[in-house]
Amino acid sequence: MNLNSTDKSLPEKLSDDIVSYILEKELKPGDKLPNESILSKEMGAGRSSLREAIKLLASRNIVTVKQGSGTYIA
Repeated sequence: MNLNSTDKSLPEKLSDDIVSYILEKELKPGDKLPNESILSKEMGAGRSSLREAIKLLASRNIVTVKQGSGTYIA
């Protein structure tokens, strides 16, 4: 398998899809994303991959995760 700079992992692709979802739904800072099970169904991905994508977005300050409350647009 030949990996180059344009190849992305599944979580990276999912994080791009989530950003597109945020823009498409016109979510604003402070708005809450749907829970993991709903978002994983909408994205067609497993929850573990979705969690990794959310971690990537959190590291880029796009979302904030509040334990026990949900994931919010930063």
